Amino acid sequence: MREAIDRKNIVKGNYIVIALFVSNRLVGWAMLDFVLSQQSSMLRCYIYVKEQYRRKGYGTLILQKTRLAAKRRGRGIRVCPWDVRSRKFFQSVNVTKNEVAQGYTL
Repeated sequence: MREAIDRKNIVKGNYIVIALFVSNRLVGWAMLDFVLSQQSSMLRCYIYVKEQYRRKGYGTLILQKTRLAAKRRGRGIRVCPWDVRSRKFFQSVNVTKNEVAQGYTL
C-alpha cells in the first residue's frame, strides 16, 4: 500500500528522485533536494535501501547515481546520515566530511 503524499508541500523542480528496481521490485531510492534554493551549488541527499537488499552493493550504486545526477546539474551532494547504520555506510563508501550536510555527522 502506498502512503498518501501531501502535494501542497512539493514544489515542482525542487526534488530529484532516483529509484532502483530489481525484477520489478523497489530495492531502494535516493531523494535529492535543493538545500537553499535553485541557485545553491549543493543538493541534499537522502538514501534508503530496503533491509533485505542491504550489503549487496545497491546503496553504493544509488550513491553513484546521485553523484552523477548532481554533477549533470553542475552541483555537488550533501548526504544526511540519520543513524549509526547510515553513518557506517557513508564511511564505507568514502563520503568526505565536505559531503555531509550541516547538522549531520559521520
